[in-house]
Amino acid sequence: KIVTIIVKILYYSAIVFICGQYTQVIASALQGLLINVHICFWAFVLTSVVLLIPLAQVRTLNDSKELQLVNTVSITLVVVISVCYMWAHMDTTIEERQNKTYAEDADFQEPVMFRNDATFADVASALGTLTFAYTGNIIYPEMLAEMKDPKDFHKAFYIAAPYQVIAYLTAATTQYMYGWSGKINTAI
Repeated sequence: KIVTIIVKILYYSAIVFICGQYTQVIASALQGLLINVHICFWAFVLTSVVLLIPLAQVRTLNDSKELQLVNTVSITLVVVISVCYMWAHMDTTIEERQNKTYAEDADFQEPVMFRNDATFADVASALGTLTFAYTGNIIYPEMLAEMKDPKDFHKAFYIAAPYQVIAYLTAATTQYMYGWSGKINTAI
């Protein structure tokens, strides 16, 4: 019984962190899009929650076909826009960059293991991102239960995995090749 309670606490905590991450990302995106609108960040958070409520009404995976298409298109757009942005802002050649020290680059941020100035929101965001990276497995039993032929489940991976690997590898390789190591937030 104790193990069941612990698992439930961990499971629902993961869901809370994921929902918080989504809400924070949408609020930040809205704030970036509406830069001339001077309202507090929490108003954007509330707006993002209102935008997410209709999407939360999807009851079965079969009802989410349109959402899956929107998800695929949005991931593709973000990767394409990020890669194009990095290509457009290459101001130096590889040879010039190899001769340049990080101290000369005003935009460079030295990577650190732990930030001393991290706020609760930063920690919650990091935990949400970490949790999100590993929680795809939670939905697999639901997917199998709703499928007419669960033996076809592996076909989804044969389609999705190469697409994701190619998309994210393209963005990561471009970022690495053109020296965006300290500027990744600007590019993405």
